[in-house]
Amino acid sequence: MGKTIKAVIFDMDGVIADSQPLHAGLEELLLKEHGIEIPAAELTRKYAGVPDRDCAEIIFKEHGKEVDLDKFVKEKWTRLIDFAKSKIAPIDGVFGLIDQLKKDNFLLAVASSSRPEFIELVLSELGIKDSFETIINGQEVKFGKPAPDIFLLAAQRLEVPPSTCWVIEDARHGVIAAKRAGMKCVWLTNDDDFGEQAYSPDIKIKSLIELKASDFI
Repeated sequence: MGKTIKAVIFDMDGVIADSQPLHAGLEELLLKEHGIEIPAAELTRKYAGVPDRDCAEIIFKEHGKEVDLDKFVKEKWTRLIDFAKSKIAPIDGVFGLIDQLKKDNFLLAVASSSRPEFIELVLSELGIKDSFETIINGQEVKFGKPAPDIFLLAAQRLEVPPSTCWVIEDARHGVIAAKRAGMKCVWLTNDDDFGEQAYSPDIKIKSLIELKASDFI
């Protein structure tokens, strides 16, 4: 009997690249310009994986401020590319894990809420763009995480059933999205409690170094 799992889908920010601090650091600066002070660590904890417009809408509403949401998001992405250049660092263990999975003939995908130009920057700077059969960005789906749309699109592009896919995520919203898509999920985290029992991850790890290709079979 061959392996039933055929594909591994990677989130990008916080799973492939240590880029979440870049997002949160810039968001902290942008919000401060609008008179809202939220530390980068809190932005990561609450909103990592949430689409930018949704995140901004929640924050500005909570603080009783009005803003052109589309303009705010556009400003973030315009500034992020320059903000992040030459600062992209890989997550420990990601290169070795990708190599193992490729050797075992898994199909690989990236499904990230980030914009295509940022995904291009990250994967190109790390030299791993060609490792993935398909790359999905947040603009390609109507509903972002925690909706399952982005992972279902990845499975469709890979031409495999969702039930034969694993997802690697660091954000709770991403884990929920993966489970809603009918996929298995690895949660890369230092947290102890997931808090959403209906969508609990299948595996919880603190480092990608703990993962082996055999864990996905």
